Parts: sequence; C-alpha cells; structure tokens
Amino acid sequence: MLSGWVLASCASPPDVKPFAESTSALDLVIREVGDNIEHNLSARAERGGDDAATWSAHRDEFERQWSVRVSVMDAVGEYAAGLVAVVESGDAGEANARRVIDGAGALIKTFGSAYPAGAPAVELLNAAIVKTYGIYAKDKSARTVAEAIEYVTPAIEELAVILAEDLATIARIMEDHRRDELIAMEAELQNNEAQDLATLNSINQLRIEARQNIASAEDLAESETLLATAQRWNDVYERELAMPWHADMLREKAAIAQKYDNQLTLIRDASATLLAWGAAHQKLARASADGLAPNFAVLERLTSDLLNTYEEVRRHD
Repeated sequence: MLSGWVLASCASPPDVKPFAESTSALDLVIREVGDNIEHNLSARAERGGDDAATWSAHRDEFERQWSVRVSVMDAVGEYAAGLVAVVESGDAGEANARRVIDGAGALIKTFGSAYPAGAPAVELLNAAIVKTYGIYAKDKSARTVAEAIEYVTPAIEELAVILAEDLATIARIMEDHRRDELIAMEAELQNNEAQDLATLNSINQLRIEARQNIASAEDLAESETLLATAQRWNDVYERELAMPWHADMLREKAAIAQKYDNQLTLIRDASATLLAWGAAHQKLARASADGLAPNFAVLERLTSDLLNTYEEVRRHD
C-alpha cells in the first residue's frame, strides 16, 4: 500500500537527509575523539617514569571501552542510512515497514551485545524494547512505514539518551585523566626544578609577609617604607616568574589543559547532538506519512555546531 502523498501526486520524496548527515557527523566526531584520546594516553605512557604503568592501564581500558562505542555507532549509521533510504524511496508499504522494524532490531541487538550483560545501559534499553515491541505485538504487522517508525521510536530515543549519558561518563573519566596528568607534571617539575621552585616559594612568602606588615605601620613614614619593601619583593617575584623554567611550566600546563578541553568539548557537543538525533527520529514517521520534509532545525544547528567544533579542534591539534 502506497502512502497518500505518492498516490496523489508525482512530488519528490521528502528531504530527510539532515537525519543521515547528522548520523555521519556523529560517527566522524566520535571516531576522531577516540583516536585523539588514545594518542594522548599512549604519549603519556611512553614518557616513562613511575606512573608509566598507570597511564598504560588508562590507555588499555579506554581502548576497550571506546571500541564498544565505535561498534554501536557503526550500527547506528547503518540503521539511519537504511531508514532514510526507505523514507526517501516513497514506498511506505508493508515491505518497507518490515525493513524499518528489522533495522531497529539489528541496531538494538548490536547495542545489547556490545555492552556486558547486566550493564545499566543494557537494562535501560531492555525496558524500552519491552515498551516498543509490547506495542508492536498488539498488531503483528505494521502496515506502513510511518507505523513502523512510531513503533520503534521509544527504543531508538532511549538508545540515544543512553549513548549521550555514556559519553558524559567518558567526559568525566577524561577530566580525571587531565587532573592526573597535571599532578604528574607538577611532581616531575618538583624533581627537575626543585631549587628554582624553592626559591620562588620563598620569595612569594616574603612578598606576602611584606604586604601583611603594611597594616601594622604606626605612621605614614613607616607605611611608605613598608610599601616600598613590599614592592621590591613583588618585583623580585615577578622577575622570577618570567624566568624560562617557569614560562615553560606554564606553557606545558596550558597545553595539557587545552588538549583535554578540546576532547571534552567535542564529547559534550556529540552528546547534545545525539539527544537531538533521537528526538528527531519520530519526525521521519510524519515525513513518510505525508511526504513533507520534517523540521530538523534543532538537529541541523547542533550538527553544524558539532562539525565547527571538530574543525576548530583539528586546526589547533
């Protein structure tokens, strides 16, 4: 059975490419983030030192966890491509409805097998599956693509939420890694620049004490003398801060922070885009039913922002 809009006219199929384009952008960014983080962790491990084994363990654990995300995104990409092809074909009948149901089932199966049994993500998705196929079971055959999309939407939306939350967990792990790397860098500095650091700290203490002494001045003359002393120590401190070793330290700290900030920004943007992707799924049902291009404005804006961030990060890597 063909949809009404196909029977009524020879109009072109609805344009639902933004849904596919967003899926491709998510896949691109998630792979790039994974590659960059793995490279960062490997580089840190290869520097050696007492914590090399810890960073190697971080890398190995990340590779294991990220491979799960990549396999799921592969399945998401296949599902989205198939769904868009069905909607754009203009054939909204029972055969294509079955393709939608089967495609969603394949995606859900991949998701379930990618995570360990009993993982919270799997339990949450199982609940959505029960809801989805509980509805579907009332009518053994979806008659149209629109009906099929409606049936599978709860599970697809839940999958998108779970993946977005999963990325948020990865972001928290990366924040811990950033903190650990900064701590490790400062510990290394303590060993390599111990004398310079001790001098800097001593000067800073004298500077602080000189400023505190100003409040105890008994008259204007003493106050001016104490102010001059405080200013001299402040000048000494500023000169010490300008020494090459300290400038190098600040540059290294900034580089570490920026490296992680770039990845965290991409992860958070991808998480937001995933939520919009899930929310946009049901709009494909309407597109199939009436032949009109859905309003994907939110999804398109977030996808554009995501790709802009991606390009900006690549320029600075």
